[in-house]
Amino acid sequence: MLNERRLADGRVELVDLTRVEASPLYNHDLAPVPLSRRNWSTYNYAALWVSMAHCIPTYMLASDCSRRA
Repeated sequence: MLNERRLADGRVELVDLTRVEASPLYNHDLAPVPLSRRNWSTYNYAALWVSMAHCIPTYMLASDCSRRA
């Protein structure tokens, strides 16, 4: 795509945001984050995954699914 810049490590950044910002569905909170503001490491992604996977609703869902099998 012509509007994106791909880095060697696989990250992608939009070059021109005017088309995205002009959309009626555009929301600043959900907009693509520029590379300069991306500061999550592997630890941050692992911590998010653990906190989402190890909670009571997840265990309740898994126990209900295993009972029906």
